Amino acid sequence: MYFYEAGFEWREPGCSMCLAMNADRLEAGERCASTSNRNFEGRQGQGGRTHLVSPAVAAQQQ
Repeated sequence: MYFYEAGFEWREPGCSMCLAMNADRLEAGERCASTSNRNFEGRQGQGGRTHLVSPAVAAQQQ
């Protein structure tokens, strides 16, 4: 609940956002919490920020 109140959006798991390979990508200045084990500059969109989180944190959407 706290995440929704803070403006978070929940997306379905998959590879599109993981690689920014289509329109499902971060825009400059946007942030993403990801359970991926990879994180490098521009991976999910040029100028976006990816924060790696544990499965327990990601599951807090419930």
